[in-house]
Amino acid sequence: MTIYWNNINITGYLKKNLWIGQIDPWRRHDNGDPVLCLLTDVDPALKVVQGWVGPGIELTRTEFVKNLQQNNIFVFRSVDEFEKYKNKKIDNTKLVLKQKKNISEERRKKLSEQMKTINSQKHSTEIPSIPKNPR
Repeated sequence: MTIYWNNINITGYLKKNLWIGQIDPWRRHDNGDPVLCLLTDVDPALKVVQGWVGPGIELTRTEFVKNLQQNNIFVFRSVDEFEKYKNKKIDNTKLVLKQKKNISEERRKKLSEQMKTINSQKHSTEIPSIPKNPR
């Protein structure tokens, strides 16, 4: 869910311009969304957003950081803090691997027969008959 600031999608703009990125492809939130963070310092990103928003609307640093955090985007104070989070072990008990579908033997035979008939029609050497126009 994207939270807007004065009807402006700040996080969408920063994602589009690659100021926000994924920390680790294997790390995800509880709801399955990837874990994103601000890839630069807050001040340059804030200046870019203020330039995009326009001079009439004032966006403070605290509002900017609060908006990012509400949109589940991490803002790290230092590289050490980022490294600590990135090196934290991932709890694999929450990861669910996709399992193959269980198909009954009857269904498997029926699908196999359907594919055989489709393939025989596709690779047939017979010329299909063209219906004549009944005038």
